[in-house]
Amino acid sequence: MLGFILLILLLLAAGLAWRHRGDADAYRRHFLQAQPAASPRFDELSSAMDEAALQRHLAGVPLRCISETRERQTLGDRVCWADIARVDAVPAMQFAAYFNRGRLAYVAIDLPWWAHHAALRQAMAQLGAPEAIDAKTAAQPAVQWRTKGGRLRLNRDPGFDPLATSALQWRADAIPPR
Repeated sequence: MLGFILLILLLLAAGLAWRHRGDADAYRRHFLQAQPAASPRFDELSSAMDEAALQRHLAGVPLRCISETRERQTLGDRVCWADIARVDAVPAMQFAAYFNRGRLAYVAIDLPWWAHHAALRQAMAQLGAPEAIDAKTAAQPAVQWRTKGGRLRLNRDPGFDPLATSALQWRADAIPPR
């Protein structure tokens, strides 16, 4: 019986590893390489920011930026990203900022599954009570806050997959058209 249970556990672990094989490099960097911490101060983000302003805002986080191809332009025409260790005191994996016509339009921060509740507490400490909490039946239920320049969203629940990521997403109110 013990052998059967171990086989089931091994198959579950193999299934998780296979499902998240594309994330393996991000997890490797998160655990094995020193990364900077970011403090994005969501209430200060604005569509008036350009790449240089965002770089000053994220002092100490080296951003790598590229232009997006026309086929990939879903969030912006340019993207800047960095591997990060934390966002404020919360474990994080990657920071990405998207620009339209040189202005900040969207920010996404990938959080490891186990950091979800810490991110929720941190957002509530910085921004207060959420403006909206989606029903669990929504397609992608989220908790939302209004900021001075946009809206911050966090997955409502972390889910059951320990290798999945949660995401903090900020979207500017006034997004320049592409």
